[in-house]
Order: sequence, then C-alpha cells, then structure tokens
Amino acid sequence: MVNDTVVIKVSNRTYYPGEYEVVEEGVLVCSFASDKYSAAMGWVTLAGLSASSLCLVLHLVPSPSCLTQDLHGRNIFLSLLGAYVSYILSVFAETSTTECYVFAVLIYYLFLTSFSWMNVLGFDVFYTFRRSRVRSGEQWKRFLVYSAYGWVLPACAVAAVVAVDQTRPPGFPPEFLPSLGQHLCWFGRRKALLAFFGAPLIASIVMNVALFVATTVSIAKTMQSEVRRTSPSEPKKEFLLYLRLAVLMGITWITSVVASYLELEVLWYVFILLNTLQGVFIFLAFTCRVKVWEAIAQPCQASSSVSCCRRQEN
Repeated sequence: MVNDTVVIKVSNRTYYPGEYEVVEEGVLVCSFASDKYSAAMGWVTLAGLSASSLCLVLHLVPSPSCLTQDLHGRNIFLSLLGAYVSYILSVFAETSTTECYVFAVLIYYLFLTSFSWMNVLGFDVFYTFRRSRVRSGEQWKRFLVYSAYGWVLPACAVAAVVAVDQTRPPGFPPEFLPSLGQHLCWFGRRKALLAFFGAPLIASIVMNVALFVATTVSIAKTMQSEVRRTSPSEPKKEFLLYLRLAVLMGITWITSVVASYLELEVLWYVFILLNTLQGVFIFLAFTCRVKVWEAIAQPCQASSSVSCCRRQEN
C-alpha cells in the first residue's frame, strides 16, 4: 500500500480509496468484472463495429464531389469511424497500460465530437431555414466557428477530465474519478461515466430536440412564402434526413442509460445492436440514395449501377 493506494502486481492494477477495504486477513479489493458483458456480447460488438466501420468508409471515400456540400455530416461520420476503429483496436490492449489509457481518451474524445457535430448540424439546418440566402464567404467563416465547437471544445473537455484523472485533486470525490484505462479501455467508474459522458450526451440530445423543434416551426413559416411554395422539397428532404440521424443516435444512447439502470440483458443487446450498427444505418440512409450515386458516377463516368441500393426517394 503506497499513498493510500493498493497495487496488485499480478494484474498491474491500482486501487484507490473507495475501491478497497482493509481487513484483518489483508485487503479486499473491488471486482470490476461485470457479468452483464458476456462473451457473446463481445463478439456481437466486434462484428457490428467492423460492419459499421466498413460502411462509413464506403460512405466517406467514394464521394469527394459532395465534400463541400455536407461537411457537418461528414465530420459526424468521421468521428464515429474513428471511435469505432479505436474501440476495435483497444480490444487488443492490456488494461492499466499507457496504450489502453490512450485508447480510452481517444474513444471518449471522438464520441464527444460526434455529439458536438450533431449540435452543429442541428443549428446549421435551423440557420439555413431562417436565412434564405447565405454568402459563400459567410458560410466558410461560420464553418470555422463550427469547427471550434465541434473539435476544439470537446478537446478542452477531455483535457480537463484527463487532468482530474492524473492529478486526483485532494477532496475530489473518489467515485467521480474517471480511472480511464484502469479496468477497461474506457471509464473505470460508473458515476464518473455518468458525469463526464452521460451529462454531455443528455445536454446534446436536449439541444438537438430544441433545435429541430425550432426548425420545424421555421419550416412551417417559410413554407408560406412564395419561394418555399415553388421549391420546398429539397431543403425539407435534408431536414428529414438529418432528423433521422439525430433520432437514431439519440435512441441509441438513451437505450444505454436505461439498460445500465434496469440491468436487463435484452436491453444491452438492443443497445449493442443499435450502437454498433449505426454506420450501417448511416450507409443505408445517406449513401444508398439515387442522387448520391449519380453525383459519384458523373465525375467518374461510371457505367455500372448499384441496383441493391438504388431506390426512389419520397
């Protein structure tokens, strides 16, 4: 025992106050092995994340002509792809190692950026319907501000969490210490997970709901104008498309919160399937569209068609 911590040399794990109890026979330490994560769940997770990663790559790589038209969405997909690949690689890292710690921090950061970019996307859709005309210069300036919110703000939040985890300030509640990479390549304490991951998640969902409600009201108003009467379909389709993505991500993470409290195995399988297959759903909703394939085929003059994915849009 050193500095009120217990180090188990066999597993190379460090236990802090609140994670062990001194008894006459020695020291009792908490077991962090959870029965709710079975081997079957692990294989389902890896299979789903692998499929999602492949689908996200297929979405991001072959459509460079759409790069400037959907930057916000592509940043979301890029964040999710990075998080999925990092998680897959973290499976091969040993706990309580620098490698595992780096993966935990990276996965945490990438998921936070996906939440932030969903906020950006919701605000930008709202802003687009509020402003019928946007200058190109103003659009790129706005994108720089969006990038600061989507990439820099999560980095600052992660840096603060890492600082708390490394310094362990005196008086800081032990149950809220992140313990990144200690027992998994993720958060080591449930309360810390809820505080540093669950709270930003809930805030992001609430913000997106508010933005989409405001956008719906804005659509109802602008549809009455002469401009929207003539060509209302295209912006409305984009709004509905992004709304589906927000609902998908929201339901996925809400399911995880419910499953963690109810401790029902069936809910964990539902969450795992929704979470790990997000990339597949994104591919079906965003890539398998007639206009996307036409945009890809035009610059390449591709003669082949992707019949399995082509479908008429409503």
